[in-house]
Amino acid sequence: ERMVTAKRVFYDRICQGAENPIAFDIVNRLVLRTSGLRSRSMLRKARQQQSIKEIEQLVEAIQRRDVTAAREAAIFHVEHAAVSALGLDEDMALAGAEMPPVEAAEQQHKRDLEAAAS
Repeated sequence: ERMVTAKRVFYDRICQGAENPIAFDIVNRLVLRTSGLRSRSMLRKARQQQSIKEIEQLVEAIQRRDVTAAREAAIFHVEHAAVSALGLDEDMALAGAEMPPVEAAEQQHKRDLEAAAS
């Protein structure tokens, strides 16, 4: 729970620092909509540690004012958080596969839902 709260504060600070009320509103809506997935993802200790490293990379890029590196770090973090939240990381680790981008994770999740429904 502390980790989820800390991340929310982190996202709030990024938006405040950017002085962009539209981005702040969008991020707040996303945070509310994804809070369940975020909590699920953060239940895993390994994911917590990985998330901390990913956020540190993002912060370092922001401090260097390296827009490209910050964007890449943010995308990397969101993709891995999505894979973890959907529980796909465990399945892929067992299969020896690398984690896919968000699109592949979403496709796998849809296939899993379809398989469960039939």
